[in-house]
Amino acid sequence: LVATATKTTTTMEFVQVDNRNLPLLRKFFDVLWNNFAETEMDNWDLWVEEADWSEENMTKTRSKKLAVVALDERKNVVGGTCWEYFRESQHYLFSFLYVGDGGRGRGLGLRLGIKTWKIAEKLEREHGHRFSHLFCEMHDPSKIELDSDSIDPLDRIRMFSHMGVKLVKGMEYFQPPLHKGDKPQPMIFGIVLTPRVRLDSDGSPYIPREQLVGFLSDYYHDLLGGGYEKDPTFQ
Repeated sequence: LVATATKTTTTMEFVQVDNRNLPLLRKFFDVLWNNFAETEMDNWDLWVEEADWSEENMTKTRSKKLAVVALDERKNVVGGTCWEYFRESQHYLFSFLYVGDGGRGRGLGLRLGIKTWKIAEKLEREHGHRFSHLFCEMHDPSKIELDSDSIDPLDRIRMFSHMGVKLVKGMEYFQPPLHKGDKPQPMIFGIVLTPRVRLDSDGSPYIPREQLVGFLSDYYHDLLGGGYEKDPTFQ
């Protein structure tokens, strides 16, 4: 998910934010809450729990939130990203990208992505949180009303394309509902091209079936709980 907002800034500081800095985590949460639909957001208590990467809390949730914010000289959040780490399948999902106008045209989205990637590598190197791929979801412009999204779906696709995202071909993808009673959403499923991604002969990303199924199983299980295998959109 991607959102943009009006804000001007000159210098930026990039900071990983977790449960050890609750005021800043809350500030980022509120920015996302104000720029994304309620149906796309976990509640605050879950954010606090999933932002706790401590060893004793690591297995309490199926996924963890890796959040990085860009702060201006007044410590305002002018941009931020949130990736979700799925422990069992060992993949990340690019869940949120927020870019204020002060960062647009300055490559802030890419800079946030590079910073978050480096932190993910540090978590892998120092704490053993291994990962293979970074996946992402994008609204399908042909299946969504423009005024129902926080940003033009075509703009989102273009932004992710600049960040090295390639579409995963040959699959129909539905985002599992975040809240009970919500409907699955038809989406475009992508992967960020990194040195860890293999390419086939025509330059398209190649993802071993077991890795793709592993991630989707982890993701659906996280949101739907036990019995997710029976969900028709998973099948």
